Amino acid sequence: MSALGCCSCGLAVEHIVAKRRTADGETVQLWHSGDLTGRFGYPPGVKRAVSAVARAARRHAWAVVELYDWSELAALITVSEGRVRAQRAISEGKRPR
Repeated sequence: MSALGCCSCGLAVEHIVAKRRTADGETVQLWHSGDLTGRFGYPPGVKRAVSAVARAARRHAWAVVELYDWSELAALITVSEGRVRAQRAISEGKRPR
């Protein structure tokens, strides 16, 4: 079982909740933990999502994954993490970095 506990679907084990294809045709899987993987595991340069920011960034990236190639996913996730951090800072009344 993941650190997140049960999924909204009721399963308490790690599982794939959705699949999409990148612009270059690679299948990307969204896991209930927020991770994104493909047929050979994580995209190059991407590690397991362990923080709340990392999980939120992957959900953000998931929304537009079809617009990017497999090789671009690490950069997309990095940008998404920056956006999530900035949005959180603003919501906390802080100046984003």
